[in-house]
Amino acid sequence: MKINLIAFAVLSLMLLACKKETIVEEDDYLFSLTIDENYSIEQIEERLEGIKRIGELILTKEVENLNFLNGVSNIGELRISSETKLTSLDPIYDITINKTLSIYCENLKTLKQFNQISELSSLGLKFGEEIKVIRLENLTKIRTGMIIRGSHLEEIHLPDLEEVEGVIRIIEAPMLTTINFPKLKEAPRLEVKDNPVLVSMGNWPQLERIDNIFIRDNEMLSDISFLEAVDIDNSIHIYDCDIEDFCILEEKILDNPELSFFLRSSDNQSWELSDFEQCP
Repeated sequence: MKINLIAFAVLSLMLLACKKETIVEEDDYLFSLTIDENYSIEQIEERLEGIKRIGELILTKEVENLNFLNGVSNIGELRISSETKLTSLDPIYDITINKTLSIYCENLKTLKQFNQISELSSLGLKFGEEIKVIRLENLTKIRTGMIIRGSHLEEIHLPDLEEVEGVIRIIEAPMLTTINFPKLKEAPRLEVKDNPVLVSMGNWPQLERIDNIFIRDNEMLSDISFLEAVDIDNSIHIYDCDIEDFCILEEKILDNPELSFFLRSSDNQSWELSDFEQCP
């Protein structure tokens, strides 16, 4: 009996020690925080004192810098929206982002390399006139989807991206000329629209399959040769671009009666199956 009591006491002490250790480990974790205009900088700093990990951080307050995040090493979902004051993302570049990275900053001056990101659930980027190039190295997979836009954005480079399980949206970039996805193999949906000076879809040499393609309102886009070796499973819509004919798509469309398509050439002609008879 005495042995059983001693064993029970030892077990109880061990459980208390484990519980205490767990509590200590969680002291540096914040499940969710939304920082809006109701927070002062002092209140933000106080709330984040000792915090190293944040499950979800939403920032809509106009702040001049993100120095209050200097002690944070890991964020699950990060959403930043700033129209006026925020000009730098430091120290975000050295924080591990696990799920969502969404940054809409009109006044951002520079965009550096995100050092700790390899996979994301979703990616959303929108910048103003200072950001002309987006380059995200080491990012290999996006599980839900991505959207990129920018008023003065000229180049998009995702040199290590291999897989997107959702939609790719490249939209509303009136100065965009270059898209570079050299390792991407497949994606369920590609949307490219409202990029008026984009002439070519660029470098996608490993691309094998896209389920749905939606390309429109790219007035100078004349080169869609990136689709030549790509399997298109469900639908393809291309219109209001500078494309004279769609003969490059002839075999894909004629060999797949289940493929839904809407194609309109630069002379405002909507192509039907019979129009492919003119292809060489």
